[in-house]
Amino acid sequence: HMITSSNVLNSCGYHAKLVSKMLLKISLHNVLCEVIDEVDRSLDATAIRAQEKTVIIDKIISKNPCMKTLKNAGHTLEVVYLNKNATNDLLAIGLKVSPAIRS
Repeated sequence: HMITSSNVLNSCGYHAKLVSKMLLKISLHNVLCEVIDEVDRSLDATAIRAQEKTVIIDKIISKNPCMKTLKNAGHTLEVVYLNKNATNDLLAIGLKVSPAIRS
């Protein structure tokens, strides 16, 4: 189980501004950019980035159906960064995940 109370953390000598920052991070490298081909490129940059993140999460859930149940139960599965390589054919993706999703 994850400690989610700042008071509990403080009583143990830990200080965190945002407890959610303690969630695990997973990095995925060399993911084909084809994963985000369906994103509407006519949108503004902010909307494109949001849509890319949504598409990636949807693809992860479609390949791992048990994650949908965990995400619907309130567990975290979120894209925190998305970078394309120099040739724009591969992605590096950073995910923030709850311990239940990680395992």
